[in-house]
Amino acid sequence: TCTVGKWCCRPWCYVPADCPHARPDPLVQGLYYSYEACREDEAASIACPYEEEGECEHRQGRNVDSLSANSTLMLGTRSVSSVNGLASFTDIRTLTPGIYSLQFQARSGSQVLLWKRDDLGATPIFAKELKILREPGSTTFVGDPLAVQPVVQLQDF
Repeated sequence: TCTVGKWCCRPWCYVPADCPHARPDPLVQGLYYSYEACREDEAASIACPYEEEGECEHRQGRNVDSLSANSTLMLGTRSVSSVNGLASFTDIRTLTPGIYSLQFQARSGSQVLLWKRDDLGATPIFAKELKILREPGSTTFVGDPLAVQPVVQLQDF
């Protein structure tokens, strides 16, 4: 159980494991963080609305059993386990530029939580490869389209 206080306004940062106040990151094994080792932000300290220090040994989020992302045209991790209510996706990617629909679903006990966005735009920064997914057919009548149309993919990964 936590009580709000000045600790809410303090910055945190990643630190080496041998740092005196290092705490293991619950999401990324091998990383450590600290509230004590970071450079204090004087402006944030002055603007902090809390007068009391408050207490919170470990910042705990809502526990979510699992979180998943669904999109038929996006690749990457589809499901991750959550620790303290926070799940991070690091490899969701697109096959082609365009507008995508992305939906997240989380389960917390018997409750299902949903979030959906239908207008997520994906634009490649640099094209890496032009790949022929289906070769064009060479038979046709003059003036008619090819019997088998090519499928070409611009890859940006």
